[in-house]
Amino acid sequence: YKHYFTFEPSLGVRETAWRINEDENTSTENDWKLHRELYDVKLDLSTELFHVYHLNGEGIDKIKHSIRPQIVYDYIPDDPDLSLYPNFEEEIDRIEKKNLVTYSITNTFTSKSKKHTAERDKYQEDEYEERSYIYHEFCRFKLEQSYDINKAKEDDPENWTNN
Repeated sequence: YKHYFTFEPSLGVRETAWRINEDENTSTENDWKLHRELYDVKLDLSTELFHVYHLNGEGIDKIKHSIRPQIVYDYIPDDPDLSLYPNFEEEIDRIEKKNLVTYSITNTFTSKSKKHTAERDKYQEDEYEERSYIYHEFCRFKLEQSYDINKAKEDDPENWTNN
């Protein structure tokens, strides 16, 4: 919104298909065929605040400190027919429902320094051409917390877990 915020919505569709042949010696007409479709929604809102510190030192000219707060909403609906589908591998065949809000703040520090003469492009012909710089992200610190809406709706406190 007017270059102050970044908003990225996404909608996805997943399909899984199974074809199970119970007897290798029979024709494919008797094969068992199943499929499922699931959708997922993701909404990502963030902004970035930054300040550039001018050092003009021997090795480093500037340091940029950026702060990026972010809120992400992830949703995958519950699959009511989960017991109908085969379960060959738990991580692949089972897609868990998700209703999650994640908020985070990321601090990033990036230095800017001039390239030494030997590191500059060999084909740089004119000494008045724009100087080449090296950018180095030397520190990244992220704090993140998630709130599971599905778990918050559960009535039995024994089902609650800390992530």
